[in-house]
Amino acid sequence: MVNDDTPDLNNPVYSVQNAELVTLMTEVLARKSPFCFEAKGFSMHPFIRDGDQITLEPPPSKFQVGQVVAFVGSSRDRLLVHRIIAVDHQGMLTRGDNSLQADGLVTHNRVLGRVVQVRRGSRQVRLGLGLERMVIAWLSRLGWLVPLRGKLSRLLHPLIK
Repeated sequence: MVNDDTPDLNNPVYSVQNAELVTLMTEVLARKSPFCFEAKGFSMHPFIRDGDQITLEPPPSKFQVGQVVAFVGSSRDRLLVHRIIAVDHQGMLTRGDNSLQADGLVTHNRVLGRVVQVRRGSRQVRLGLGLERMVIAWLSRLGWLVPLRGKLSRLLHPLIK
């Protein structure tokens, strides 16, 4: 089901149930096409907010700390969009920017795509996907991001509103 109020008809925002969304996302990204959908939840606040439009591209050949990826959670029934905070040969460790705990090991084959754009209304949100993504990942890995979030939100408010 395509959301009719999407401004860009070449890049529709999909609104479907989780399992259907994962299937559709997998098929579109397998064709090397971008996939846009609406964020649900608050685990990536303030960089990605509930209702933001997220655009994914197929997974990169090499994952890097700080990248934000969409993947199927370990329970196999949840789509998650979280930041990579560590990478090794077995997989990666991810955590939501607003989460207290990491997600555990995410194997490369569970990653559906990489977030390349976030839109809030008619504006593109740039903060959190550029070079600063590595600092955000480092703070998250140390467990400092959530406690600092309130202070960061006030400081960065003009950039991420």
